[in-house]
Amino acid sequence: MRERLTAAAGASALGRIPGYDLAAPSDTDVRFALERHFGREEADDLWWEACAALGLPRDRRPLALPDVERVAAYFECQTGMLRIVGRSMLIRIRTYALLRERRGVVAAPSPPPSPAPSPAPSPAPSPDTAPEAVPPAAPTPALAADPSAS
Repeated sequence: MRERLTAAAGASALGRIPGYDLAAPSDTDVRFALERHFGREEADDLWWEACAALGLPRDRRPLALPDVERVAAYFECQTGMLRIVGRSMLIRIRTYALLRERRGVVAAPSPPPSPAPSPAPSPAPSPDTAPEAVPPAAPTPALAADPSAS
């Protein structure tokens, strides 16, 4: 039986930013936000759908922060509550990255990000039924290169 997700279970190897007590957002935090809004089963389905679309392996946990950012950006490109959850997590991820950069926090090494999959061709939706297209956000520069990984 799976354990209920908790924010504490999502503790990251990147650590907290001194003076802010802000921990790095994790894949568990994203899943927890999905679970709060959609329930456990639907949240799991949404999570695995995003991982499959982004080419992330199902059994790799925890995800590196750049991969968490990719998943949040994927949800931000959806509609309704998924868009709100994605945007909320992106704001948190970028806030963490900016504060970490300003504070000069040296992070513990995190797992390397997964390689981006080749885009699969998709049929063009009709103009009458196509949702508003939102391009995915570019990775935050502070997350792209982890200074402690070298």
